[in-house]
Amino acid sequence: MTVPAPVPSPARAGHPDMAELRDSRRCAIAAATVVLVGAAPLAAHAARPSPGSREDAGSAATRRLIDAELGELGGTAAPVVAPVAATAPSDADGLPASPARALLVAQQTVPAATPPQPMPAPAPEMAPASPPEETLPPSPTVILPPEVPAAQPSAPTAQPQAPAAAVPSGPALQGPAPGALAPLPVVPATPGAEAAGPPQPTPTAPMPTERDAYRAEVLRESREGAATLALDHLREHSDWFTDNESWHVEHAAAAQRIRWGREQLKSLRGPERFVIIDQGVAEIEALLKKVPETPENAALRQEIVADEVVALASRGRMKDATQRYEAMSQAGKVPAYTRVSAGDAYAYLDKPDRAAAAYTQALKDAGPGEIETGDVQEGLFYADLDTGRYEDARALLDKMKADNPEYVRLAPEAGTPNPDYSRVKRLEAQYLVLTGHTHEGIAALDTWRHEAPFAASFVSARADGAMVQAEPYTARTLYKTTLSEHPDDLSVMSGYGRASLALDDLKTAKDVADGLDERFPENGSVHALRKDLDVYQSPQLIIQAAGDKGNAVFADQEFGIDTKAYSGAFADHYRLFVHNFTGRADFQGASQSRVRNGAGVQWFDTGIEVNGEVHQSVGAAGKTGGTLDAAWMPSDHWKVSGLVTSDDLEVPYKAYAAGVTGKTVAGNVRYTWDETRYASLTYGLSRYTDHNLRQHWDANFYQQVFSSPRHTVGVLFGAGTSSSTMTNLNYFSPSRDYSGTATAIWSWTPWRYADKSFTQRVYLTGGAYNQQSFGTSPMLEARLEHVWQINRKTQVSYGVGLGRHRYDGQPETRKFIYLNLNIPL
Repeated sequence: MTVPAPVPSPARAGHPDMAELRDSRRCAIAAATVVLVGAAPLAAHAARPSPGSREDAGSAATRRLIDAELGELGGTAAPVVAPVAATAPSDADGLPASPARALLVAQQTVPAATPPQPMPAPAPEMAPASPPEETLPPSPTVILPPEVPAAQPSAPTAQPQAPAAAVPSGPALQGPAPGALAPLPVVPATPGAEAAGPPQPTPTAPMPTERDAYRAEVLRESREGAATLALDHLREHSDWFTDNESWHVEHAAAAQRIRWGREQLKSLRGPERFVIIDQGVAEIEALLKKVPETPENAALRQEIVADEVVALASRGRMKDATQRYEAMSQAGKVPAYTRVSAGDAYAYLDKPDRAAAAYTQALKDAGPGEIETGDVQEGLFYADLDTGRYEDARALLDKMKADNPEYVRLAPEAGTPNPDYSRVKRLEAQYLVLTGHTHEGIAALDTWRHEAPFAASFVSARADGAMVQAEPYTARTLYKTTLSEHPDDLSVMSGYGRASLALDDLKTAKDVADGLDERFPENGSVHALRKDLDVYQSPQLIIQAAGDKGNAVFADQEFGIDTKAYSGAFADHYRLFVHNFTGRADFQGASQSRVRNGAGVQWFDTGIEVNGEVHQSVGAAGKTGGTLDAAWMPSDHWKVSGLVTSDDLEVPYKAYAAGVTGKTVAGNVRYTWDETRYASLTYGLSRYTDHNLRQHWDANFYQQVFSSPRHTVGVLFGAGTSSSTMTNLNYFSPSRDYSGTATAIWSWTPWRYADKSFTQRVYLTGGAYNQQSFGTSPMLEARLEHVWQINRKTQVSYGVGLGRHRYDGQPETRKFIYLNLNIPL
């Protein structure tokens, strides 16, 4: 026999009785709190309470309220619980526990619940005909923590329930984390309820009228997750509360709004995503102005500033967040969750050393469940790499690997996947890519992409690896494919924009970036794309200067400075530029200067760049001319470039002193396997005004033979030949010559800081030179170079060298120096 659901009494069908009036308001507050926090733990709150704290007791009381109301709704008796004190728990001075130490209901540790008693069968006279037994649908709104048993339908015969299984101690043994909530069954509708008209909202009992009871109730609301409601009630009788009590309630309400605001940032995409977080920031800043800076308020102000740092960082006000964090660090203890937000802000501002310090301290100070450990460890990993602490990054990876097996240890269900396991594997592959072992890292990423083809993080990491390999076409294709599956992934969108910039596709990069930095100012990848775009569109100054001495066959000494200044990009495809070359050479007691001024326009599009210039040389051999050069990169591997000029700057100074100028056509083809290997072939043809026709062929092959996080070693092989139709001139013009060289290149990067780095390179060259009619002779050269990468586009390099070579059978020892600058204006 199936027992139907109990029929409510006539009093309950109409107006609620007094018992319901007394408890319904409290139950509504508690139930609303559970529904609010059941979706996900809110990350912007402050430090968690320790086991056995007053906050735990308050949450247990709230759960007992929920149990009682659910039992009443289901027609069951509420579980028997120990009596609870009438006054809300508070600190020693009678104030509510600080919201910076409070947990919401679904996040707190709950004692083992008393098993519910079986619901008695209804009286025979109240029971209508028995309907068929049915399974009750889960409630779409009301949610209980996993420890609270859901109300069950009545059974024909009450059977004693088995005692609840003991909950193992320790977070690793308790199964699902707090917040994995079970649905609450809905009580079946009462037969004939439709005739009673639409359901009416349940009236809530009025607040207590007695001052102490009212005060205790408001403080309880503040402590147990209804801080906004508590603040509304406080304002109705603000004169009943001390300033300290008011400040604590206001802090709780502001902290709760910040938590809501952070959740809103995750779920919304438009400008409205900042509405709540902006309100939270305004409230927390207004509260700080109210609380005097006195010793007795120091602890409260510290807790308020801790939440302010989180709010400012969430809003994208990173400089303000770090300033507040540095100030509060001098004043007292900083919660772990605040250090995490400060670390994020420092990383955003390209201060990885400070980010690493904040992350490291947060991991040391955090209690169980206080921070997202995996996210913080990942931030620390990148900060270590950005500061060149590769050994620390490797040690962190080893620890993460040991702590995160493929399956969750002691999970309720065997074989439960560990979500952080894939993170560790991805970071291991990225470590290889970013420390010189690119091929191994990309192979690992390809393996994991096969295992998880729809994981955006693996595809994005693989595309980043393609950028490291100098394969922007491949990277852009990967990003574009991933965007079709994850259109809202900001890191993928930003990567697509950066790959487009690498291909000179400015329009696409702007289309991607426009609006992103306004809608997502707090996102690091969006911020990085905006910086790259700003640098790309800015004016640019490029200077190349060189001088040498002792190469008498060309000049006793000479120097030259080549300067180009580019305007900012306009119309998505154009830049204007001005060009100046100034040089001077001394030889045989005479000297010769050369100056050429020009102006031109640059046009660029995906994989293509063309420069056209009109220039004028001054002096005895001065002339008006033009230069056109172009480069085309149809794929990641091939690049073709060429140049045509009517006034060649490579004409020897001795020839120029005799009034000789030249016209040149040159072309180059280069094939690049990846960043470790390439080959190139160059051909040039020059016709001088003295009718001398010169040709040259040059071939090069580079192979990297060793790579580590700080060191690389490569070998560059070169071979060339040239010919001239005229000899016995006043400048060097061999009828035919050949050369073959091998250059060992050692590169050492001892310092790195975000986009900045210092690299030292040593070049050692040896080979042979054969000049027709003069035989074969050795050729040697040594060079030391320093390269300072100031930021994404600012680079300064300089070097000195010494070389020995035979020309026309005479040995020449050449000493040289050079300086190159590339600076955004």
